[in-house]
Amino acid sequence: MMNFDFLKRRNISNNKPILLVCRNCGTKMNGPYCHLCGQSLFAGKESSHWRFFSNALSLFSVDFKIFRTIKLLLFYPGKLTKEYCQGHIIRYEHPFKLFWFIVLLSFIYFSYKFDPNSKKLTGDTELNRLFISYLPYATLLLIPFFSFLLFSFFRKHNPIYSNNTVFALHFHAFLYVFFAVVLLISGLCIPVKWWLLSLIPYIYLLIAVYVFYKPKIIHLFLKVTFILIIHTLAISILLFSFFIMIGTIIH
Repeated sequence: MMNFDFLKRRNISNNKPILLVCRNCGTKMNGPYCHLCGQSLFAGKESSHWRFFSNALSLFSVDFKIFRTIKLLLFYPGKLTKEYCQGHIIRYEHPFKLFWFIVLLSFIYFSYKFDPNSKKLTGDTELNRLFISYLPYATLLLIPFFSFLLFSFFRKHNPIYSNNTVFALHFHAFLYVFFAVVLLISGLCIPVKWWLLSLIPYIYLLIAVYVFYKPKIIHLFLKVTFILIIHTLAISILLFSFFIMIGTIIH
């Protein structure tokens, strides 16, 4: 039987072993994996490169915990990020995998809405098609930028940079679902006050930031508003570049 005593770090001051406890379920661990839930002792502590490649390979291996994850993402802003960063990793889908799963479903839905063969489609079909095809790439550029903004404004509340990336992935996953619902509502011609609907991402981000970072209320409104303004400007620049590129391709 293997001896895992090397995993038990010792306190230098009193030379007492530190108890290894699973961060997911709280069970005492006697090895690198929890015998109750199966989570690794090092889950969530891997290098960024290892996280990227390991989760990219398992991107399509989604199981029933995706429903638990999406429920928390949509109806409990910030709680999913908080749970994951506290070590409750195996209960939920990995942020990277969750994000690309939602992007894939949204991409399929958007492609259907902007199908060139659809008789209900209005506007420039080629422009819509190209916009949808470049949308995931634009989001890939926005997520690191959004993570940097979060780290810049809330590093005193959460100094671990990767946690801000998890927050950014969750928030942009929510945005994809939100825009898909907006398209569905517009397609069904349901009467709705659009200015009120546009406030949902702002309110969602306010609640999520408060739940995860716990800033002071006055700082919460100021920082979130400023972050969204900068983020919106970045989106506008990307869209401007996109339309210039599309115009070059079409002409």
